[in-house]
Amino acid sequence: MVSRIRLYILPFLKVILRTVPKLLSLFGYSSKIFGPPKGSIQSIDQLMQQRIDKSKIIFKNFLSSVTINEPFNYNKIKKYNIEKLHIFKKTEFRLISLEKGRYHLKPHAFISSNDMLIFSDSCCYGMNPKEHWIFNQIKLSKCKILPGSSFMLGGKANYWHLLSEELPYLYWFKKNGFNINNFDHLIVNSIKHNFQKEIYELFEIPQNKFVHLETYPHIQSDRLVYFTPTYQPDMEALAWVRDTILNSIDKNISTEKRIYISRQTSNSKRIKNHEEIIPLLEKFDFKIIKPEEMTLFEQVETFHNANFVIGAHGAALANLMFCKPDTNVIEIRSSLHRGSFAAPFVYMWYKELNNLKYSLLLSEIDESFELKGRSKMDSDLVIDIVEFETLIKLHLD
Repeated sequence: MVSRIRLYILPFLKVILRTVPKLLSLFGYSSKIFGPPKGSIQSIDQLMQQRIDKSKIIFKNFLSSVTINEPFNYNKIKKYNIEKLHIFKKTEFRLISLEKGRYHLKPHAFISSNDMLIFSDSCCYGMNPKEHWIFNQIKLSKCKILPGSSFMLGGKANYWHLLSEELPYLYWFKKNGFNINNFDHLIVNSIKHNFQKEIYELFEIPQNKFVHLETYPHIQSDRLVYFTPTYQPDMEALAWVRDTILNSIDKNISTEKRIYISRQTSNSKRIKNHEEIIPLLEKFDFKIIKPEEMTLFEQVETFHNANFVIGAHGAALANLMFCKPDTNVIEIRSSLHRGSFAAPFVYMWYKELNNLKYSLLLSEIDESFELKGRSKMDSDLVIDIVEFETLIKLHLD
C-alpha cells in the first residue's frame, strides 16, 4: 500500500517542484532573493554578443590530445570490455571574467549579471539546460557580495583534485603573464586537511585571501574569474606541478620500495577481504601505508622512491605523479567502473605522464545502495586472491 502511494505521489511532487520555481521567475525576482535564475544561455560567447555587461574571455589556451594506452595486463582484462586505448582530443579552455558574476555551490552553477545560468560552465547535471538542478530551487543560498576581483581557485578537500585540476591553473596564469596574488579574493571550497595548507604554502598562494564556499555557498563578485572545465589531463601543466613539488624534497631519502595503500579507514572502496591479502603482501615484502597519516612531503618521498605501488582507486593514487619511470603499479577498482567518461582513467593520466608499468585489478564489489548513483564504482571491493598473486608475479617477472 505504501509503495503504491509513493508511486503516485512522487511524480506529482516532482511536477510541483519544477512548476513553482518557474512561476516565481515570472514575477521578476532576482534569484539572489527568491526563485531560480530567469533562464539559461549556452556560454559566455552568447553573453558577450548580447553586450549585457563587460564580461569577457581573458585568454584562451589548448590542451594537447592525450592517448591513454592499454594497461600492462590488458590481455587478462579485455573480457571486461575495457577500452584498449582512450583518446582525449585537443581541447580549448578559457579564462573567463564575469562582471557581477555569481557562483552557487549546490547545485554547481555560474550565473550572469542578468540572472541567467551559463550552461556550458555549469553542465554537470546532464546536457539539457532546462533540467539543470538550479531550476528546481525555490530559494538559493544567501548571496555573499565580494567587492573587487575574485578567482575560483577550487579548494576541494580532495588530494587528487588539488594536485591534478587546481594547481595546473597556476601554470597557465604564469604562462600567460598573470599573477594569482593580484586578486582580492580566492574562492575555495573548504580547507580541512594539512596537505592543503602545505601545498598552498609551497606554491606561495596567499591563504589570507581565501573565501570558503563551505561558509558562503553563494557568492557574487564585481569580477568573478574562473577557468572553463576540461575533464581531461593537462600533461604540460601536470609535469610542471610534479617538477615543482619534487624539487622541494630530498630525493635521496631511503623509503619503502614496495608499498600498498590502505583505504580501510575510508568510507568507500575498502577491501572487503583485507585480512586475506595481508599474508600475500608480506610474502612479497610490501609495506602497508596510510597516506592520510602522512605529511605531503612524506607522501611525495615515499612514492618517488617506490618501485611497486598497489592501491584501490582513490585520491592517494594521485601520488603516482611523483613516481619514477617504469614503476610497477596495480590499481584495484570495481569491474563495473568503466566507460568512456574521464573518471575510470584519472589515475592512468600518471601512467602516461611518467611512463609507468600499469595494471588494473578489476574486482567484484559488495554493493552499497546507500551510495546511490556511485554504488557500482565506490562500493567496497572483494579481491580474487589467486588473480592478485598472479598479477604481482607478472610484474615481478
